[in-house]
Amino acid sequence: MKIKEISALTGLTERTIRFYEERSLIQPRTERRNGREYRDYSASDAEQLMVIAGLRRLHFSVEEIREMQKYPGRIARIAEEARRSRRIDAADQQKAASILERADLSGISQSLRTG
Repeated sequence: MKIKEISALTGLTERTIRFYEERSLIQPRTERRNGREYRDYSASDAEQLMVIAGLRRLHFSVEEIREMQKYPGRIARIAEEARRSRRIDAADQQKAASILERADLSGISQSLRTG
């Protein structure tokens, strides 16, 4: 799907979606045609964007989200560090676990709930 379509689906602005791409939080498929680069967003990209948006609403930084994506085993530690720095409270930590669970990342969400 095109950026306008994924923007409508996720509720994120095109600028925000491009920002997450620039920060390597999502990597849509790209295709070069007639000297231009076209992006093709998948359902998986849409799901990732909704997870990212949910975690951002809970005050997780882009770097923390990138670390969660890269090292799922460190999610509990990342959440605990954020909680200690008072950027998120226990309720927000539970909300983050719920967001990850809805994204079918149940193993990761369980580590947040128990971490």
